[in-house]
Amino acid sequence: MDGNSAREIQKDAGVDAVLFMPPNLMAWDPKQLMISLWSTLRGFDKQVNMPFIFFGGPTAEGTYQILPKTFKRLAVETENLVAWKINTRYDLGAFKSCLNALRAAGKETGRHVAALTAGDPYTG
Repeated sequence: MDGNSAREIQKDAGVDAVLFMPPNLMAWDPKQLMISLWSTLRGFDKQVNMPFIFFGGPTAEGTYQILPKTFKRLAVETENLVAWKINTRYDLGAFKSCLNALRAAGKETGRHVAALTAGDPYTG
């Protein structure tokens, strides 16, 4: 199924936005992850061409880390990204770094990308 077919099926079903969750490939390092995400997400953005929410964030352990500079780049270079559901594994400092990256992207593009928390206990 191509992006146009997927978009039409979703719109016919009344979908307003899509949740995009990248595959969790533990072999990626942060640099390779940024390159892979950038390529995948830009293609998704252009083909599906509807608002989407991205899920992912930095982690305290492991190699699957979406760094704040990746947040900024993806927010600047994808037109349909409306929110980012940030999983920080209870690290408020990491959440703030990601939030600041999204804000910097907004200053550059004039578009707001909402920062959403992903089940962390400090959100109330």
